[in-house]
Amino acid sequence: MMIKMMFVVCVLLSWSAASDLPHVLAQSGHIYLTRSLTGRIDCPTDANPAVTRVVWTKDDRAVVVEGASGNGRIRVSRHGALVFRPATSADSGLYTCTPYSRLGKGQPSAPLHLHVKGLTNFALYTVIIDYMLIIIIRIRLLNSCERTQLNTSD
Repeated sequence: MMIKMMFVVCVLLSWSAASDLPHVLAQSGHIYLTRSLTGRIDCPTDANPAVTRVVWTKDDRAVVVEGASGNGRIRVSRHGALVFRPATSADSGLYTCTPYSRLGKGQPSAPLHLHVKGLTNFALYTVIIDYMLIIIIRIRLLNSCERTQLNTSD
């Protein structure tokens, strides 16, 4: 009888600890980021106790966070999101996140397909040049108007 009670207690303790491991909440299977802009992939979790860290993989390999302090082009935020500054075509791929708490490792997320599309460096430079031309034209028009006003007031 005593052995049965110990077995039941052990099973209940291991079940309650396992049920409190962090798990990833449902999320979209496809995420789209714009090339050359900052973007992020979230890892929404539910955990008690709270998640202490999130580990990301891309195409079944650990994502290397750049910079010793996590301030590089790719970093993991305080809340576990993977942040790209800026996103590049090379960032496209299949990602998963795995949450950890002080109780241990949770289950990895379902795979997320990250697609990086849109602006290229050439397109970005073109937009910047267009804005610079507009500013130059406006300055010249303002100068022209000021000269005309000075000439008419004489």
